[in-house]
Amino acid sequence: MSYLLRNKVVLVTGASIGIGQAIALALAPHGPRLLLTYRTHPDEIELVANQCLRLGAVDVKTLELDVDNDSSIREVFAAIVNLSSAGGVR
Repeated sequence: MSYLLRNKVVLVTGASIGIGQAIALALAPHGPRLLLTYRTHPDEIELVANQCLRLGAVDVKTLELDVDNDSSIREVFAAIVNLSSAGGVR
């Protein structure tokens, strides 16, 4: 699976704790560009992001996401586009 995810943009919601965190940490060794979102745990998301980088993620961005807020959702989509553009992903 490593070659399938290398430099691909992967969005993981709820990545600061629980299942989202476990998914982010499991994907990181495969070299993706991760966009990790959180709602209420900003300190934890930074720890997860740093751990993902150490495990092999090519790039990691974090962003607060409130699914009840349209502008927050637009920010996430913009971040996906920016992360894709930064890595030359098509």
